[in-house]
Amino acid sequence: MSKWTQTGTMLALLALTSLSPLASGCNACSEDEAVTGKQKATGDASADAGALSGLDGGDGQGVDGAAGDAEADADAAADATADAADVPAPPKPCATNSACDAKELCGLFYNGVEQLLGDPQPNGGKKLPAWANICVERPKTGAAEGQSCDPYGSDTDATLPACVNQSACMQGLCTGLCMQDADCPKGAICGVTESGVAVKDGAAAATAWLSVDICLPMPGPGTACERDADCTSGAACRPLTRRAGAGLSARGHCVQPEAGKAAVGAACGAATTATGLGKLCATSLCMYETTTIAGTCSATCSTSTDCPATMSWNGVAYPTACAAIRNNRGIDGQSGGSASGDDIYWPHCVLVNQQSSLKDCATSRACAEPEACLPYAIAWGPDVGAKIEYRCIQQKTTTLPGGPTLDDGASCELSKSEHGCKGGLCIADATGKGRCGRLCLDDSTCGGGLTCKDRTLIPRADAAKAAVTKACQP
Repeated sequence: MSKWTQTGTMLALLALTSLSPLASGCNACSEDEAVTGKQKATGDASADAGALSGLDGGDGQGVDGAAGDAEADADAAADATADAADVPAPPKPCATNSACDAKELCGLFYNGVEQLLGDPQPNGGKKLPAWANICVERPKTGAAEGQSCDPYGSDTDATLPACVNQSACMQGLCTGLCMQDADCPKGAICGVTESGVAVKDGAAAATAWLSVDICLPMPGPGTACERDADCTSGAACRPLTRRAGAGLSARGHCVQPEAGKAAVGAACGAATTATGLGKLCATSLCMYETTTIAGTCSATCSTSTDCPATMSWNGVAYPTACAAIRNNRGIDGQSGGSASGDDIYWPHCVLVNQQSSLKDCATSRACAEPEACLPYAIAWGPDVGAKIEYRCIQQKTTTLPGGPTLDDGASCELSKSEHGCKGGLCIADATGKGRCGRLCLDDSTCGGGLTCKDRTLIPRADAAKAAVTKACQP
């Protein structure tokens, strides 16, 4: 799938794309810091065990051990036992707390691989980026599994205690790593989030994306939903990614109201004036938050009409549209993989340019300038067919007050969201350079030597479930 950018939709400041292993944030928890404090395992358990097995003699190795020298033998045995007692036990690998002792918990640790495509091994082959989770001592203080915990440990709000598992304060509930729902505390089920680990691709900086199986708060009733209107009795539709056979799947689940959590359109995140769980969204979707600016609580949707007419962010009201934001790179995108056919998306309400008419342009694929017809893909997992809505979006901005000036075919900068193309799209050509384009139905719409061709927004192995539009492109 070739690269392109479109102007007029705020998609870049999402808290949903920042989960770092034991370091920064979490896709499934959205507004929580969740997985915090980056750690590397000192080595896998089998390697450590092998190294420790070489320390089997201690001071006794210097003893003759001749038959009949019982006192010398006894002293040697005593010395060896004392030395062995001083050697720390190798780390115990784990997938859940059940693999650990009562005074331990299963911590999320990275295996230390430095290269995106794997580190060469002495015996050939490569060791790929992966988790190397181990049992660690359970802290004596903090919120236990199933209790409320501090979702933002780095701010000044200390209303709630930290979770005993620093990797597992999920949407304000202290949980843990899991393999099945039975591993989770009451009100939570076993889901999948995604974490980005800083690695290298050769000499260049890169990110290895890894799935994390962790308990996520889903307090009943649990019925399927695509939007809040599908739920009853004030329940909210909360998105969830789970294992499905050898792959992943995503659906909305109706969750009962949780006291103190913010409603759709309310401010959220560490920068809000709220405390404790009040910083979190009932839907778990805190959008556009930064360290200094509060986000806004969004909602899942199946069409733009499911969204509020406007939502406020940073003191300004914006119109909304429904768009699918990637939540997980799927099984084929893990550990250095680049395929995207099984990526997981969560469709929810996003903010668009304030002056947008949001007229439906599906029939003509054209809008009166300075608006442009833009596509909004709506999708979940690879097992659910995607669809596309088309809306007229204003292209005038504070930096382009007169509107875009670049015609079809003109050079544009792919890295800029405000690229200046009249048609609203900047599309990579065969050399990787940007060319201005627009949506189309046939070649008659295209200028600048461009032709109307299929453009895949969300690829799928089953082409019938992909999101594909047409655009004027090189």
